[in-house]
Amino acid sequence: MDVDGTIKSGAFQKALRRRELEVVLPDAEDQQVLMTAVASLKSHGFSGNYAQIAKLHEVASHLAANEGKKVSAIILGCTEIAAALGGSGDEHEVDFIDTLDVLADCIVHHDQMVLDGLQSLPTSTTTSTPMSFPGIYTTEHDV
Repeated sequence: MDVDGTIKSGAFQKALRRRELEVVLPDAEDQQVLMTAVASLKSHGFSGNYAQIAKLHEVASHLAANEGKKVSAIILGCTEIAAALGGSGDEHEVDFIDTLDVLADCIVHHDQMVLDGLQSLPTSTTTSTPMSFPGIYTTEHDV
């Protein structure tokens, strides 16, 4: 579940298909409902906006049902959708995958790999110039 621009980019679809996973997108009517709900949540916030949140749950239910095919997970590709649906997706009998959670996990995993790699590197005791590693900033070079 995502906004039109991200769906049109095909980024998630390409990545999923490379892993031989079938992609199911909302039909045109549900996509329009989703876009209206996201726009409302962006402009009016979540407090008291229960009708729009309920509409996102309806779209998730339609995706989960998928005309009898088994959908095992729904990607929540937009922050407003993830915040509105929250939780595990149990009520829809699917897993919800929040892309921001996935990104955060990847960053933590990457940082741990970098730190593990740095621990195995020799330290320089003969120079006062900081060692430089792509993507890693010392306090002198923080961005």
